[in-house]
Amino acid sequence: MRVRAIAVGLFLVLYLCALPASAQLMSGGWPKFQCDIASTGLSSASGPAGSLAGWDYLTGGAVTGDPVIDSNGNIYFVSGDTYLYSLGPDGTLRWQYPLHSTGRGAPAIASNGTIYAGSSLSYLYAFSPTGTLKMRKLLGGALGSSPGIGPDGTVYAPCTDKKLYAFTSTGDQKWTYTTGGELKSSPAVASNGTIYVGSDDTYLYALNTNGTLKWRYKCSSAIQTSPAVDSSGVVYVTCSNGSVVALNSNGTLKWQYTVSAQIASSPAIGPTGMIYFGAEDSRLYALTSSGALAWTYQTTGPVRSSPAIGNNGVMYVGSEDGRIYAIKPDGSALWSANLGGAVTSSPAIGSDGTLVVGAGDQKLHTFPPDSTPPSTPIVTDDGTYSTAEGSLSASWESFDDESGISESHYAIGTTPGGADVLDWTSAGTALSMTHSGLSLEDGSTYFIAVKTRNGAGLWSEVGVSDGIIVDASPASTPLVVDDGDYTSNVSSLHAVWSSSDPHTGVVEYQYAIGTAAGSTNVVDWTSVGTDTEVTKSDLALVDGTKYFFSVKARNGAGMWSAVGSSDGITVDSSPPAAPTVNDDGEYTSSLTTLKANWSAADPHSGIAEYQYAIGTAIGATDVVDWTSTGATTSVIKTGLTLETGKTYFFSVKARNGAGLWGPVGSSDGILCDGTPPSTPVVVDDGAYTSSTNTLHATWSSSDAESGIVSYQYAIGSTPGSTNTVSWTNI
Repeated sequence: MRVRAIAVGLFLVLYLCALPASAQLMSGGWPKFQCDIASTGLSSASGPAGSLAGWDYLTGGAVTGDPVIDSNGNIYFVSGDTYLYSLGPDGTLRWQYPLHSTGRGAPAIASNGTIYAGSSLSYLYAFSPTGTLKMRKLLGGALGSSPGIGPDGTVYAPCTDKKLYAFTSTGDQKWTYTTGGELKSSPAVASNGTIYVGSDDTYLYALNTNGTLKWRYKCSSAIQTSPAVDSSGVVYVTCSNGSVVALNSNGTLKWQYTVSAQIASSPAIGPTGMIYFGAEDSRLYALTSSGALAWTYQTTGPVRSSPAIGNNGVMYVGSEDGRIYAIKPDGSALWSANLGGAVTSSPAIGSDGTLVVGAGDQKLHTFPPDSTPPSTPIVTDDGTYSTAEGSLSASWESFDDESGISESHYAIGTTPGGADVLDWTSAGTALSMTHSGLSLEDGSTYFIAVKTRNGAGLWSEVGVSDGIIVDASPASTPLVVDDGDYTSNVSSLHAVWSSSDPHTGVVEYQYAIGTAAGSTNVVDWTSVGTDTEVTKSDLALVDGTKYFFSVKARNGAGMWSAVGSSDGITVDSSPPAAPTVNDDGEYTSSLTTLKANWSAADPHSGIAEYQYAIGTAIGATDVVDWTSTGATTSVIKTGLTLETGKTYFFSVKARNGAGLWGPVGSSDGILCDGTPPSTPVVVDDGAYTSSTNTLHATWSSSDAESGIVSYQYAIGSTPGSTNTVSWTNI
């Protein structure tokens, strides 16, 4: 027996001599239970923002131990099959070591890569990163919880023999401190080196670095969870009966909060000082740093898992309902996943954001960070054109199946992807924006660029809208032309128009018809698309009424122009009356010229034109065909070849402003007489007369065409002379 004892002693000496003189807690990763020496449970990385599962690793027993992660992403944990496992970042087995007993808590990793782990066989183990056993230190009892490593490299081992053991990194025992109960609490170390550990004797102990008692605080029940220390030195501890205690660094009570359920979950401290823990009532609790309840989150099973918190404040915790939960800082669920077995293991977050947790399904599960950015946003602005001189809007779609979209940024520029109008601006979690107060130029094109960030902090490529032209000015007022001053159509009206817009063009016209400019009492506003004329039929127009076409134009930006109206068109469906025609009387002696005058009227549209003709019968045109005189109401027609003895008739017709010709009016005819009467046969009273003052004569003459209408006589002393009496009508 003595030889064996010597051999064992030599064996231990050789292992202990192989250890470095000092090895602090590893920096990076999740190197111990609740991450750091103060056991805050706060990672320097953000965990996964989505529930996309990574690889899992099947062991031979329920994974109730708490995993730890080194700075290279290697994972260490103890399973219910009594093995300590080391897995690579990709889930491949690096090595395993049989502890031959149920593992306790989480291992701890020193800065030199040494892994410390305990078991129920009362040993503290030290392994090299490659799995070589470097130390197996016999303790006075089973390791009651996870070992800790102080800032000076001291390794602390809480044991069921009521003692906290302190070892140098070389394995030399520095001291032990004996409490009044079993130690099932993992120690936490403050920045000043004070060691805090809870005991089943209901006390929280504060020890100096030399193992002497600094102070102790009596809680209302056993403490079987790890204390957590914030940056100001305040210590938070959960008691098994449901009390949560906050103590100042001098051991005085700061506040106490009690829940109506037992607590087996260690507290964690978020980046804003919020305190998180789970309880047997299936709830997760969040308390402010002043001890007020911020919120609770209800699961469907007891929460004995201790929270792990990402640097963005998202908290991860397991429940015996078999799920791992990701909870936002405001207490709302981010995601959860069913692991197929009760989750009492406390999750860990690696430097790359990978979440690692064990479950009762005998597996270690991982949830990787999102390593791919969101999809490039598809950006939709308000169309081709905008009428707002100071505002632009857009919406977009971007997807990230792993961690979702956490934030969007947008910019506005005069080139695709540019930001010369508005630099990158956060839209928060919104997928749309309306930005006002811009100085936009009429006629310029603007592009809205968007990029999105996922829950892992990765930014997408920039997506850009197809551009929107600012057109804040309407199209020109349409110039509307109808078919003139008058129309004879009582059922149809026609008009044409034109308008322009220099920026976005005209995309639609609407017209209306009314009895006043701009009115719509005959035809309400009606779209004709981009047509620039219309013939509107099936109308019931009133004779003598004036109608107006009104037209408005819409440009590509949606702005309507001012209304343009025609000058009006009057409906005249009744022709003028037959003209009253007067020639020069019953007879004319001219064989080359005829004269006439006439008159006519139209009450609605007036007389626009006269035409006359000359013929040898009423209405005939055999002498002169229909000839226009415009609006003149008389004519002298020369150059004719008239025949003596024929009667000639002027015929006249009138056209009104609506284009309607009235009936023909004719003169009563004028007889053409180009030959004089026969020479009168004159008979006086004989050869002699006794009267000196009286003469008497008779005569006769004839005219076959126009008859004799008057005679003149004269008296002279010779035939034909008038020296006695001049020519005198009788």
